[in-house]
Amino acid sequence: MSTKMTKSAAVVGTSAAVLVLASTAGASISDPFLTITAINGAGTDTFIVPLGLTAPGANPGARVYSNGNIALSNGAAVSQLSMTIDPQGPLNTPHDNLISLTFTAWGGATNTTFIITTANLDVSFPQPVLARASSNFAAVDQNGDGVTVTSIDQFGAAAAGWWRTQFNGGYGPNPNAAPFGTQYALNGAGSISTASPFGSVNGGNNTGILSPIGPGWLDMSAQLRFTITPGDSVGGTSTFISSIAIPAPGAAVMLALGGIAAGRRRR
Repeated sequence: MSTKMTKSAAVVGTSAAVLVLASTAGASISDPFLTITAINGAGTDTFIVPLGLTAPGANPGARVYSNGNIALSNGAAVSQLSMTIDPQGPLNTPHDNLISLTFTAWGGATNTTFIITTANLDVSFPQPVLARASSNFAAVDQNGDGVTVTSIDQFGAAAAGWWRTQFNGGYGPNPNAAPFGTQYALNGAGSISTASPFGSVNGGNNTGILSPIGPGWLDMSAQLRFTITPGDSVGGTSTFISSIAIPAPGAAVMLALGGIAAGRRRR
C-alpha cells in the first residue's frame, strides 16, 4: 500500500433530536468537529472539519455541518454528509445530548477503509443517566460484481460492529490509535454483503431505548470503522443520545403523593 498521505479541510450545516431534560451549563464540543480518513492502495487521505467551520444548530450550543461531495485524493469519496452535535437543552426544551451522522461513502479502485471520528461532547454537567445508540446502513454494488462492507478495529482486524460509541475519552491522533474512552455500544453488523449484480444489502441495530447508564459520564463521542469493496458505496445514519430524565409534572406530583402515603403507613 502507498504511504502517501494528504489532508483536506471544510464548509456548513443541519440538525435533529428526542425526550424530557436538564441544563446546557458547561457543555462544550472539542475541535476538530469531524475527521474522515480513507485508506486504500492509492494512499491515505484525511478530510478534517474544524469546529470553526460549523454552523449554529437550531438549539442553543448545537453545531452542524453538511457537505454534498468530498472527493479524496486516493479515489475515495464521501457524499450527502450531515453531522449534528447538540448539547442537552434546558427544562421544557424537548431534546437530549445528541451526536448524529448521516453520509454515503464511496470506495476507490481497491478495497477502501474509512475511519470517521466525531468530536467529544462534554456532558459533565448535568450528568446523563440514560443513553441510546443506533446505526442503520445500506451497501450498494455500483459495478456489477457484488458488494461487501466489513467492520474493523484499529488494527484492521474484523470487529463485531462499525459504530463505536463511548464516554470519557476520544479516539487518538491517528487512524490506528486505540480508543481512549469506555465503550458504551458497538452497533452495526460485523459484515454485510450481496453477490447480486447492482444489488443492495442492509445492516444495523439499536442499543437501548434510552436505557439506564451508570454515573460518571463526562463526555461522549463516536467513531465509524469499515472497509468497502472497490467502487461500491455504503450510506446511512448513526446516532448517539444521552439524557437526564426529569419526571413530567404529573409524574412528579404522583411520586410526592406516594412518598407522603408511604410515610403515613410507616407511622
